[in-house]
Amino acid sequence: MINLKGKKTYFLTFALSIIILAVAVFCTTAFAESDDSQNVENFSESTTELTDAYRPKMSITLNSDFELNVYVPVKNTVSFTFDDEIYDNLDNYENKVDLKDGAYYKVTRALPSAEAARELKLSINAIFDKKECSGIFTFSIPKYASAVINSNYSSVVKTLVKDALAYIASSYTYFGSDNSESVATEISAILGSYTGSRTINAKDPAQTLGISGASFVLDSKPAVKFYIPENADKDKYTFSANNRIVDSITEGFDDEGRYLMVSLYAYRMCGAIDYYISGEYMGCYRIHNYYSYVSKDSYVDENKEALRELLRKFYNYSLSAADYFIEFLSEEEVPKTVDLGQFAIVYPINSDASILTKAEKLADAIEEKYGITVPTLPDNKADAFEKRIFVGRSFSAPSVSAVKLAQNDSEDAFIIDFTNNSIAIFGKTEKSSARAIEYFIENYLVDSSYGFITLTDESSAIKPFIALENGSEIVVETKSTVFQVKSGVYTGGLYPSKLNKSYYPSVIELQHNGENNGKLIAILAVNDTPTTPYANLDTNACVMESSDGGETWKMIARPMETIKPTYTAEDGTVYKIQGISMAHIYELPTQVGDMPEGTLLYSGTSVHYDYYSQVAIWRSFDCGYTWEEFTVIDTGGGSREGVWEPFTWYEESDGYLYCFYSDDSDPLHDQKLVYKRSKDGVNWSEKVAVCEFAKKKDRPGMIIMTQMGSGEYLMVYEYYGTGSGKVYYKITNDITSWNPTDPGELLINDEGYTVKGGPACIWTSVGGEKGILIASGKADIDGGQQHLLYVSFDYGRSWTTMENPLPYDITLDSKDTNRVGHSPVFIVGSDPSVIYYLNTTVNPENGYQMVEFAKLRIYE
Repeated sequence: MINLKGKKTYFLTFALSIIILAVAVFCTTAFAESDDSQNVENFSESTTELTDAYRPKMSITLNSDFELNVYVPVKNTVSFTFDDEIYDNLDNYENKVDLKDGAYYKVTRALPSAEAARELKLSINAIFDKKECSGIFTFSIPKYASAVINSNYSSVVKTLVKDALAYIASSYTYFGSDNSESVATEISAILGSYTGSRTINAKDPAQTLGISGASFVLDSKPAVKFYIPENADKDKYTFSANNRIVDSITEGFDDEGRYLMVSLYAYRMCGAIDYYISGEYMGCYRIHNYYSYVSKDSYVDENKEALRELLRKFYNYSLSAADYFIEFLSEEEVPKTVDLGQFAIVYPINSDASILTKAEKLADAIEEKYGITVPTLPDNKADAFEKRIFVGRSFSAPSVSAVKLAQNDSEDAFIIDFTNNSIAIFGKTEKSSARAIEYFIENYLVDSSYGFITLTDESSAIKPFIALENGSEIVVETKSTVFQVKSGVYTGGLYPSKLNKSYYPSVIELQHNGENNGKLIAILAVNDTPTTPYANLDTNACVMESSDGGETWKMIARPMETIKPTYTAEDGTVYKIQGISMAHIYELPTQVGDMPEGTLLYSGTSVHYDYYSQVAIWRSFDCGYTWEEFTVIDTGGGSREGVWEPFTWYEESDGYLYCFYSDDSDPLHDQKLVYKRSKDGVNWSEKVAVCEFAKKKDRPGMIIMTQMGSGEYLMVYEYYGTGSGKVYYKITNDITSWNPTDPGELLINDEGYTVKGGPACIWTSVGGEKGILIASGKADIDGGQQHLLYVSFDYGRSWTTMENPLPYDITLDSKDTNRVGHSPVFIVGSDPSVIYYLNTTVNPENGYQMVEFAKLRIYE
């Protein structure tokens, strides 16, 4: 267990360290000066004879402390006094910077958080037209922050400023700083009802291995001491925070023993430090641990509540600093913009009526959105316009765009390409060209103002679309790799040290988490193919996050088994549970028990394949960064005797949380499908059969369910035994009653194709009168290795097939893991026209598995 060494000595030590720690973000920020800074602002109050054009400027640097920077114009200034320090020998003053509007003297004051709200005075003496002038100015971080909050800075910057202010106010209160009450009042007036979006949920210290304890300590940077055995090889210990390896580590000894001290900036802290021994993940130390410790009744301190509040504010600040850091790095490749008001829309003179109609629709959309009239004319009359939007395959459209498009095999493909002074919007056919224009209207005329649109990194990407039999279309907007195995070995970050399989992906789009809504959180299992010897398995669960709609992914957590980390056999031998697998992630749409709306639930199977398995649920209150295993639903034996593949669902009609899963534990059935339900997520009902067939060797498994617009529930499952592993589906009006002896219907399309293993399904209201239902499996049986997706427009009464946007060939699985195409997943986004799709495919270059992502948009 993690111990808080030193007890009360460290309480104040850690709290004091936060003064330095909380603001330790990075030296270069959106508030820092640069050669042509857009962010050094004139946020001051003054009584002055100087003209407004002469006013000094101010910025904040988030460094080891808050730094308040003041910039005094070089021209005409004779001397100035800042914060009671006189600057009069300006000919020798070296700290000068060139800003956009001229040269400035820069003066900086470092402000620890417990005094960061104080006002700083600046007086200037200058000469204009041989006349002496003076000015007195007042600067403070709260005034600057108030101006930022009310400006056009990004929401990420504003959140960072708000959390910084909240932290400053809390520091004043905890440390009893001068004017703490007036500072709290001033900051409260700026923040209004803002309390921060994240809440520390008290947790007991996590079980750890390889260290005897850990403590927050005071140092020049925020630090945590990890106590290790005196004979341990320190070089085998590595640490990471916020998915980054920490290299600022020092060794030392104190009264508690030998330690490794890990120093971190706040943005790297993010509430947690993970540690590894010989590359193997061993444990994690969190702000939660300290918060939990000082929250206990046994901790007595008159400033206890103030310390708890300080920790909460620091936690918010740390996470918002990390959000900002990510955004700051992304600004290194800022996309350019174009002004649509400078363009003309050009269509081919010989195009059909559909292209002309779409061109006029584009012009109308630009005028409606921005109030800009864009001329629309045929290409033989467009020479007078230097900047042109080409819609359809005009002879004068950029040839490079046509070449790019020709490299794509799909006749349905289209391109939106930005080259020099032109925008090319067209496809291989008239139909795909029309779709390209619709896509441009719906995806590019949304985030701009005054007629400026952003050209994203995917601006030149080919956009294939899939035509469905009912006339609807599915555009593949985004493809990316969520998780990839490259060589079988990983040595850094949160990844397991040995890695050769990845599968059981599951994904959600956050819809009940405030400002985090829209983020994608995926979870998947690695390294778990149940083949002997089981002792060699290193099963892991990995949580991935995307903040850009699935374009890029990063690992944010690895939930671990904590309720039953070992299994004791009858002979007394203790075995380590080999990990958690068979992932399914779910976001609570409402409160269940003590879990608020927006809580993330990860249901999975913890397993030792020789002896033991259990279906359990982990929960996260911070959008997937930390997880707590809190409930076990069912237990079983090892392979062929266990419980597997949970699927979680909240049923609004009866207020129950359901968990469906596969059950091998009944000696009368080789496998059956069952569910349990709970009102609080802790106390579960007896199991209820969903599929329980007469023949003992029949094995229904891997249930996935969706609810359709008809109010009916449809489940898909794989049916081994009598069903030969093919995918079947069942429909019911009552989620509690499935007629368990009825196998339902075989998933088969109008050409007689069927599919085997690893099923998935989803229904969405968009795409037809009765919406669209999509189902899939691992391997086509009758249709060859096309891996088609099955589509129904009538709630599953009939099926057709469509092209798979994430195609794969299981014959390329040279590693013979049998997991390629296994357990795909579909979910509907907050926009019902958007479907997110994950599947396990294979890298043809090395035969290793990869989890791929596709964002699909349905057009009626």
